[in-house]
Amino acid sequence: MHCDNCAQRIEGRVGALAGVTHIQADHQRDLVVVEHTNEVTDGQVRAALHQLGFDVTDHDHAARKTST
Repeated sequence: MHCDNCAQRIEGRVGALAGVTHIQADHQRDLVVVEHTNEVTDGQVRAALHQLGFDVTDHDHAARKTST
């Protein structure tokens, strides 16, 4: 992720997925934080990021999911 525009694209695409309750993309730290319900899977979030051309590395896969 190189700039604010990249972060905004990520937030728009991933944030539009049903079940995403919070997303924050920080290009300076090269970090995306996503919180979601069981309505969307980690794989679907990764796929959305890959479709935008970004590689995904789980730094802390203690994925926090909001219960529904």
